[in-house]
Amino acid sequence: MTRVFVIGSLNVDLALSVDHIVRPGETQMIDTIDYRPGGKGLNQAVACARMGTETFMVGSVGDDHLADLLTDELTTENNLCLRHLNSVNDYMTGQAFVQVETAGENAILVASGANEATSAQSCASAFDEITRGDLVVFQLEIPIPAVKECAHKAKERGAFTILNAAPATADVSVLENIDLLVVNETEAAMLLGHEDDIYHYASRLYDKFGCDVIATLGAQGSVIRTADVEARIDPLRVDVVDTTGAGDAFVGALSHALASNQSLVEAVCFATALSSQVCMARGAQGYSVTPEYVEELATTVQHT
Repeated sequence: MTRVFVIGSLNVDLALSVDHIVRPGETQMIDTIDYRPGGKGLNQAVACARMGTETFMVGSVGDDHLADLLTDELTTENNLCLRHLNSVNDYMTGQAFVQVETAGENAILVASGANEATSAQSCASAFDEITRGDLVVFQLEIPIPAVKECAHKAKERGAFTILNAAPATADVSVLENIDLLVVNETEAAMLLGHEDDIYHYASRLYDKFGCDVIATLGAQGSVIRTADVEARIDPLRVDVVDTTGAGDAFVGALSHALASNQSLVEAVCFATALSSQVCMARGAQGYSVTPEYVEELATTVQHT
């Protein structure tokens, strides 16, 4: 099976359960507080590993107690390798402050911390190991110059590159050396420079930039556009508890499925299945489902 290397962010999430997301000038009491592993990169790596793929998390943490908390929590994750983590002295480990309201929606503030120190140089040990056919996955919670240089190096090594362009950016140069782009509506509009019909985003991005595209559309499912495929994938309806990390789980599950030689449509159905289950648990990594269950659930995902 192909291996997956996730180059990106690691955070400790401070999850705050609230009645509703706080408004300007408002003081609100918090129901519960919980510390959890997070960061887009780590969430994606954990999802991929839990589905059964050998996954390497590549990124930076501080030399502090938060890094110890992360590594202690992650020792129970099978298939997840942390040997390419870089510890930096002058930064704290990244943190995210997540408000989760009763209806399941969230609002997130991020302190990048050590993630800002991630560079192609700090990822050198991973590139010594990446070989032709591996998958390398990026997001944008590390510096864009680092993403661009690492994507270039990944292509030099013969890897397949996936970019989840989140948080949103208008810097289209980040798409250089990217084989597959995964974006939501906001991220798609930012890269295009204008809003459009949500079902047209994938085609517009493909036509403009030439890479394969998956546009995720929340409750409207997702759309795929490649040279050979135009498809719409329906969502799965679930009782939402917390949407935190659902998009990251989608990317991680997608990476696992592609590493397992599933077609792109099959992979998006699989990713849709896992992300639906994440919405039914608290926290980005709070879900507990087997790969076999997700495979079975994926067969119920409709597509046209």
